[in-house]
Amino acid sequence: MSYINGQNTFKWAEDWIEKNLRRRLFLYKRKYPLFNLERFIEQLTRYEADSKTQRWWPYMKDEDIAKMNKLRRKVASYRRSAKRED
Repeated sequence: MSYINGQNTFKWAEDWIEKNLRRRLFLYKRKYPLFNLERFIEQLTRYEADSKTQRWWPYMKDEDIAKMNKLRRKVASYRRSAKRED
């Protein structure tokens, strides 16, 4: 993944990964309605993930999704705190 003119040029390793990932995250969203599916996918596409890691994403367990989402919220909290200190 790289950024060209501020645009995210993320490429999925294989076509089926995004479709299956969205299906998996939709099931998670049905269980946890406040989960923001699009924001989570955007977070994943920011990683420099190799094809092996991308193939694992659709098979994440609920615990894995929850950990990644918690990490995203923690980072966002730190950013807000840093802005307040400036």
